[in-house]
Amino acid sequence: MGRRRGAKGANPGGKAKDLPDYYAKSDSDVAYARKAHERAKHQGLRQWLTRLVVVLALVAAWHFWGPTAVRMIRGEGRQTVDEIRGVGRNLQEGRDRRSGVGLDENP
Repeated sequence: MGRRRGAKGANPGGKAKDLPDYYAKSDSDVAYARKAHERAKHQGLRQWLTRLVVVLALVAAWHFWGPTAVRMIRGEGRQTVDEIRGVGRNLQEGRDRRSGVGLDENP
């Protein structure tokens, strides 16, 4: 029950084995295999070009609108922070007014 050495599925005798031919030898089968290979090659090229166009579009968008978008996002962030601080001040002023803070006892 010892294990065989070598790659999985390797020929144990060391002799080259005739691999089965998956394509029939007729002209139509050869033409079909060639056309299928061309289709696969074109599909890979199309995918690569699509990815390249998307990356270039993102780079161009960043080049033209990136700094503006960053400024806009930062401005909106600052505006939101100021609004939150304003709400906090309003809450504190309302609490102080209700509790009588700063009320002059001798008018």
